[in-house]
Amino acid sequence: MGFSRTIAIFLLDNCSSLFIRNDIGEIIDIDEEELRTNIDKEKYSEEYKELNILFEWEK
Repeated sequence: MGFSRTIAIFLLDNCSSLFIRNDIGEIIDIDEEELRTNIDKEKYSEEYKELNILFEWEK
């Protein structure tokens, strides 16, 4: 999906429920809007900055 290793680990540890999986359980997408609204921007400021760039949330 194009995530750095650090972000991939962060997402697995903190946001795994937001992954969208196919019929055999492979991760095929992430609920981007839910991630954006639920991430603690203060607690995870570095991760938010990287996700912001990746998803182009704020231009």
